[in-house]
Amino acid sequence: MLKEKYMVAFEVEATPEDTATMKKYLAQSVANEFNLSCVAGVSIRESDSFARLRIFLEQEVPYRLKEHIPIEDCFITEDVIRSCVDALCEDSDVLFNYDSIDAFLCSTLKEMDLPVED
Repeated sequence: MLKEKYMVAFEVEATPEDTATMKKYLAQSVANEFNLSCVAGVSIRESDSFARLRIFLEQEVPYRLKEHIPIEDCFITEDVIRSCVDALCEDSDVLFNYDSIDAFLCSTLKEMDLPVED
């Protein structure tokens, strides 16, 4: 029997509490539509749009640290950049207020005990 994989993407707004129930319901619905059993290969996973956001941030953060944040270049290391990108990914609400990204990065650097000028 030939196995084929298909990707189905849904964009929905849901609370974390709804996510598990929604995944189970969607998997069962897709399985029913294609006459499959859920156990036989229907999986629901997060979209790769998060990966695209991370790629953007990996380019944006070094630029902002060098051009907008009052910190010496010697403190801008790969680890610092990665930590800032991780912090932005974890608290992505700040990304919807583009002007607040610099303030967020400053507070993140201060939490890492790095010398950020006021």
